[in-house]
Amino acid sequence: MVKQRTPEQIRRDAVKMGIKKVQSSCPACAEKYFELAKQHGATEQEIQDALEQAIGMRGKGLSRRDLIKYAVASAGGLAVTTNLLLSLEKPQLAHAQSSSFFGIDSNTTICCAMPFHFYVGRMGYGIYPDTFYFAFNTAMAQQVGNTNTFGYWGVQGPEANAGYSTAYAWGVAQAQAAWAAWNSTFVGASYVGGYTVFGDVEAGFGGWGSDITQNQEVISGFLSELFAITPSEVWPGLYVSPPFWNDYLGGNSFVPGTSFVLWINGVYVCNVCGPCNESCTTTPGDAEYYFTNYVQPINVGGQNAVLWQYWLTNPGCDNSGCGDWNISSQLARSFLPAN
Repeated sequence: MVKQRTPEQIRRDAVKMGIKKVQSSCPACAEKYFELAKQHGATEQEIQDALEQAIGMRGKGLSRRDLIKYAVASAGGLAVTTNLLLSLEKPQLAHAQSSSFFGIDSNTTICCAMPFHFYVGRMGYGIYPDTFYFAFNTAMAQQVGNTNTFGYWGVQGPEANAGYSTAYAWGVAQAQAAWAAWNSTFVGASYVGGYTVFGDVEAGFGGWGSDITQNQEVISGFLSELFAITPSEVWPGLYVSPPFWNDYLGGNSFVPGTSFVLWINGVYVCNVCGPCNESCTTTPGDAEYYFTNYVQPINVGGQNAVLWQYWLTNPGCDNSGCGDWNISSQLARSFLPAN
């Protein structure tokens, strides 16, 4: 005679199986087990507690979906370890003794024997994909490879709303356009394989006025939608400066409901020697020192920096044409938020 399992046993076993499925990178399977557990009396808080304990994320205030994304990303091995990356590094770059990763963006061309691990190029703005290479260097994308090439998208504020019902809907529409560009509508889509799409949030793309609440709604819509439509292990990113966040988004009293990967700019920029400056020598350690000790502790909208643009040319540090240079604490097809 087969002994019938009690609702408590079914609930407990379903939660355990759900966590196993999360850890084996099948979030859809996990959700089915969690729903089964709820049908037999499990509460959302019980599932949340079990997930937090399983992946070591207690006290972070993350939703169940956020927790599942973290677990899937970790289990899937998306984060490339420093040792593995350095073992694959080109011989001329192997001398770089650093635990960080280095990259460039836009039209920058690598020079000066600096390490080169990732590239971020522009895909479009508002709801308009770039149909020609405005700020995208195909040669640099080819050099780092598809999965280490990422795209950024110029996010426009509410005053540039192209006929959508609300500021939030305008943010949603821009996220949809950015992901469509990543997939096919951007002229260089075939070069971009890094999943994280960075919303470029700065005054230059237009539409950012004095109505802070409306500005916040655009950001919330953009982040929420990009989170929803990208693969399960992927978070949206934002390229933004603390001064912009303070002036247009209300400072750190505004913490979006969706976590994001912070690519920070406008802080300690130009504090290191220009990478192309022949009169001084920039080392990876110079950028890493400022990044670790001064930049990473800065919080913007509930997030700490994962990437930092440490040199910016015209306008920025100088007019040398040296370009835009970055450092990151991670290198993965999908970056993880740091908070």
